[in-house]
Amino acid sequence: MVPAATAAVGAPAMGPSIEPPDAPPIPGEPGSEEPDWSKIVEAVEIPRSAIVSAGMRAPVEVEVDRDQISIPRRLIYVQAGVFAGALLFVFVIGYLVGRGVGPAGADAGAGAEPVVVHVRVDYEQGAGKKVPDAGAAVIVLPAGKPPKKKMAIPGLNPAQPSLTATETIKALEGLGGAYARGDNQGIAELLLKPGKYHVLVLSNNALRPGGAQPKPKDIATLASYFESAADLFGDKKYDFSLRRFPKEAPLDVNMGISGR
Repeated sequence: MVPAATAAVGAPAMGPSIEPPDAPPIPGEPGSEEPDWSKIVEAVEIPRSAIVSAGMRAPVEVEVDRDQISIPRRLIYVQAGVFAGALLFVFVIGYLVGRGVGPAGADAGAGAEPVVVHVRVDYEQGAGKKVPDAGAAVIVLPAGKPPKKKMAIPGLNPAQPSLTATETIKALEGLGGAYARGDNQGIAELLLKPGKYHVLVLSNNALRPGGAQPKPKDIATLASYFESAADLFGDKKYDFSLRRFPKEAPLDVNMGISGR
């Protein structure tokens, strides 16, 4: 009979097999060398250095001509538009002034010498019988140029002595206008520079029909020049017009029959 202990020793062991660990590499044998980590690091660092150096590359130099000025194209277009607009404006102003409809139409002859302008006034004593309107008053006002201070009217109506209007006449002449009364032939002589004028002719012998009043638009125009413009007419017949002198000189005015 075999002892139990002996049997246990002789029986094969049950369970998983355990492999013994590999022996450490023996220097000198193949596969035992350590990897060269310095070369691996160098291989990784080289591309990174190339990227950094590319980002720090010096800017490309551009040749610049210091004798020339660089101007944006849009600015050139704007300047061209302004220049064209200025030319158009000058052309329009020249055209209007030439036609006498510009804002300074009355001063078109500001630098010209004054010229003598004659205004002949007559009225009718009967049908077709014209006679000179001696003593008729002619008041010439520069169009579009009212005075800063309105002028007084005493002495301007033919029924009043003209000496009482001395100050007003001086102010009128300083404004560029004129005042005169017709001689025995009904001719009034005025000294005027070329330009556009409002011309008021007040008859000395012909009266307006009873109850007839001056036109409101005439009163409104004269009101920018005179005080109490409505009283300037009195009861006299009148003619009020816009004229260009000396182009429309001499001027003939017929007052018609008194009272009609």
